[in-house]
Amino acid sequence: RHLFHSGNDYSRHTGDYHENASLQIAKTIPGFDIVFSGHDHQLFNKVVSDSESNPVAVLNPANNANAVARVDVTFTNNGGKWVKDTIIGNICKIDNLQPSQRFMDEFSESYNTIDAFVSREIGTATGDFISKDAFFGPSPFIDLIHKLQLDITGADISFAAPLSLDAVIKSGQIRVSDMFNLYKYENLLYTMRMTGQEIKDYLEESYSIWINEYDEKHILLFASNNPSPKNFAFKNPSYNFDSAAGIIYTVDITRPKGDRINILSMADGKPFDVNSEYKVAVNSYRGNGGGDLMTKGAKIPHKELTSRIISSTDQDLRYYMLNEVQKKGILTPTTLNCWKFIPEAIAAPLIEKDRAIIASEVK
Repeated sequence: RHLFHSGNDYSRHTGDYHENASLQIAKTIPGFDIVFSGHDHQLFNKVVSDSESNPVAVLNPANNANAVARVDVTFTNNGGKWVKDTIIGNICKIDNLQPSQRFMDEFSESYNTIDAFVSREIGTATGDFISKDAFFGPSPFIDLIHKLQLDITGADISFAAPLSLDAVIKSGQIRVSDMFNLYKYENLLYTMRMTGQEIKDYLEESYSIWINEYDEKHILLFASNNPSPKNFAFKNPSYNFDSAAGIIYTVDITRPKGDRINILSMADGKPFDVNSEYKVAVNSYRGNGGGDLMTKGAKIPHKELTSRIISSTDQDLRYYMLNEVQKKGILTPTTLNCWKFIPEAIAAPLIEKDRAIIASEVK
């Protein structure tokens, strides 16, 4: 058996690397009976054959601890030697399981310690920060991340994406638990070197997986041609929909990939130069090539990414965000207004149409 933090769809590449390789390994490398996989947040339960035609059970319980993977193995005693007979995989929904009282008693002290930590008040929000707004332009939610990344690093430009569709920091007291809504992953924060042209190409790639080829129907790139509030999904993971702060730019929804992004200036009005080098704040997943924005987009060879890193935080990004929120005390929902979709007359009705579609939770 083996446990991978790697999903199953190996058609997705990060540069020359397969980000999700569990199924590929199960099929091509003999010797495994069971592979538990993860990372891609997709339920999966299938028996495949390896390169020697032996069965391998591959299971992925997806994310948020909504399910667990269970494998039942039976053995037969054959002349005093136990021989593997059957392997049956199951994905078990957590809400169908009864908690063990012994388990709850054993970890109750730890639970109470964690509950007290995440319930601690660290500031006050004067309004709501809503992640869904980030799909249609500058928003208080994503711009809070941008501002924190720029403050922490002193970089010229910040890249960030909405990591959850339906995350909200509500008006009122901000608690440590809200920082997990704002930033759900344990990424470090990198400061990296990028040229102006690489920054432009990076954004071209990001918006190419984010927005639709112009067809007068949708601004967002959905997985199907007929999305509805009860049945929709994005074609690509929204955690790769990076916008930028520190520069002023437009995204022309009527233009093809490569000709959508027009960077007008730095945020302070100074000229932006495609030939100049800038300090850019990105999370470690992105800085290591995740999502292909650095490699396929900015066209930086994967082996060169490490040499582009100027500095890295020694703790996860959420830790520093938490400290910054405590320092500021009061957070007011404001936007940096660094970018917008154009032509506005065409984009506005499509934005309202797609807002209505994603009003429900994404699948």
